[in-house]
Amino acid sequence: MKKRTKIMTVVVSLALIGGGIMLNNNYKINGNIFDFTSREDRQLAYLKEHEQEIVDFVKAQNPKIESVQIDWDETFWGKGGGMFETTYYIRVFGKFNNIENSSWGVQIYYSNESGKIDMDTLGQGGHIRIGGDIFE
Repeated sequence: MKKRTKIMTVVVSLALIGGGIMLNNNYKINGNIFDFTSREDRQLAYLKEHEQEIVDFVKAQNPKIESVQIDWDETFWGKGGGMFETTYYIRVFGKFNNIENSSWGVQIYYSNESGKIDMDTLGQGGHIRIGGDIFE
């Protein structure tokens, strides 16, 4: 009986520690209510709230771009940097002028510690293209 109690104590302790780590790393506490959306889901929602800034930025890259379509399903989270510094970024992709084989990409940096997106870092993440050719 003592062995079973010890094992249960260890299992419950590990579960609590693991749960605490998971909550600390991936989730936030909103007052007394747990918000179980992932960091990526919260960041994607934030970007959707700032969709017009992204659209305006892409339009500003070329005067021939009249409309911008964002493909939120293609959003990509990544990290890069050198040996001593790591940067975290989100890449957003889409089409323009309703041209099926057109493409563009933008990159936005965020803090890995807080998850906060810095819209001031919005920049071009690649050439604007149609069918693989650079759009001029």
